[in-house]
Amino acid sequence: GGGEDGFVTKLSADGKSLVYSTYLGGGSNDVAYAIAVDSGGSAYAAGYTRATDFPTTTGAFQTQNEGGGEDGFVTKLSADGKSLVYSTYLGGGSDDWAYAIAVDSGGSAYVAGWTISTDFPTTTGAFQTQYKGGGEDGFVTKLSADGKSLVYSTYLGGGGDDWAYAIAVDSGGSAYVAGSTGSTAFPTTTGAFQTQLKGSRDAFVTKFNLPRSLILIPVKALYGGEATTGTVLLDSIATADTKIAVASDSPLVTHPSSVIVPKGADSANFSIVTSATTQDTEVRFTTTPVSKLAYTPLWVVIPRTLTKLTVPASLRTQGVGTVTLNAPALEAGIVVKLKSDNALLTVPSSVTVPSEKDSVTFPMSVGTVTVATSVKVTAEYNGVKITKSVKLLPYALTKLAVPAALIFGTQGVGSVTLDAPAPEAGIVVKLTSDNPLLTVPSSVTVPSSENSVTFEMSAGTVTKATVVKVTAEYNGVKITKSVKILPFGLDTFTLSTKNRTGGKSVRGTVTAKGAVPAGGLVVTLTSDKAEAVVPASVTIPVGKTSATFIITTTTVSATVTVKLDASNGTVQLSQLLRLKP
Repeated sequence: GGGEDGFVTKLSADGKSLVYSTYLGGGSNDVAYAIAVDSGGSAYAAGYTRATDFPTTTGAFQTQNEGGGEDGFVTKLSADGKSLVYSTYLGGGSDDWAYAIAVDSGGSAYVAGWTISTDFPTTTGAFQTQYKGGGEDGFVTKLSADGKSLVYSTYLGGGGDDWAYAIAVDSGGSAYVAGSTGSTAFPTTTGAFQTQLKGSRDAFVTKFNLPRSLILIPVKALYGGEATTGTVLLDSIATADTKIAVASDSPLVTHPSSVIVPKGADSANFSIVTSATTQDTEVRFTTTPVSKLAYTPLWVVIPRTLTKLTVPASLRTQGVGTVTLNAPALEAGIVVKLKSDNALLTVPSSVTVPSEKDSVTFPMSVGTVTVATSVKVTAEYNGVKITKSVKLLPYALTKLAVPAALIFGTQGVGSVTLDAPAPEAGIVVKLTSDNPLLTVPSSVTVPSSENSVTFEMSAGTVTKATVVKVTAEYNGVKITKSVKILPFGLDTFTLSTKNRTGGKSVRGTVTAKGAVPAGGLVVTLTSDKAEAVVPASVTIPVGKTSATFIITTTTVSATVTVKLDASNGTVQLSQLLRLKP
């Protein structure tokens, strides 16, 4: 899809039928420029792709398009064409084109092409590790037989455009590259046939004599005293038994001083044994002749031990603990066992300190706690145990709030408060009233992450003032408060108008609920602004249900909003009066 796909086709020997034929591409343009076949019948294809989903294989050298448009690709198909032996991108952050390919007797692919990427992948010690500019630079790359790494990779160019069109390899593993250049500073050798550019573009032929050997170490680090196997890798098949000297820069490793790569092979293994160390130490290997630094340096490190366990001093719901090592964990990470001695506190059975980190956190979860409980948490690694205590705290009921008084037939609001925000499931608090004249719910739930909640209460009909007790209870703690239910009280407060021109009066009315007692119901009046004046109080007479009063206002130059309050001591009601010019 996406325009063009590459393809690889094998014809029968007589050309009359297809042995196999397959597309090779992703969701954008894919072009296969070159093909080679090894002695086992596997096909190797090279070209370029714009696709970010070009088919690659796990562990291949480069499994992602590095951007910039086109990246080169190198693909090895199985002999029957049914599967990929390996497939890899080959490129940097700009455009890269793989234009030619060859294969040696060991199955290593040699690829040539050109690139405008300044970060095209090159190898340490290669002939030209930096882009020379001027447009395109050629490149020459040798892949390992499994396609997972570069044996060598180099730019090939000068200050102009340089294009490598063709490549061949001889029985000794030397690569021969041909192409075209417009560079006056294209690299030539002393005594070569033509060492200067004769026209605007000239052809070129180059034979490479690249570094012969390097060291591969399969692990990044070993504890002092552990052993591993290293590999000497040549850049070509040995034509005779070849002795390679091996050296290292630290006395912490013991290895043979030389390795024999047998005729017909390109690699040989050797043993590496490490010694105990008091500090993490980087070790680098070299080979002779024409040595290169180790593919990956080997670290010989001190044993990792558990040094610290950190947990909260106390918990009610959830918390976080931490385990710490004496040094960063190695590549595989370090698994630390965890244990709690009480089911009320849950911790994971283990936690892994990740590679290159010296600590990691873990979650802790608390169950239902009725009394303060001390729980021990233990972390263990490599025979070292560290134990810390966590005090699990119960939730406590700290406050019950209710109205001091309610008028019969009305409703009020109470609240309960805990000493800390409730857990995820909430906290259920029981409620009771000692008199059916005041109704409360049987319980109320303080929601998760809140430390209080409100509840409604309803007052029944009374003929005289009656005191009712309300009790809240949780986890053995009871708090009791009293509510007085009154047979009468202030019911409403109204105004004859809520919008008035300043300087004109307004009539207010207060009404009572229930039978007004002897002496009447005294209602206190207040105003929060001088533009509206109310009497200090008004009395609803015995036997009456309401009383009126006059609000005197002054002229105003701009609209003024006045808050007016009426209260009989247990009930306060408010109204807003708007005065206009």
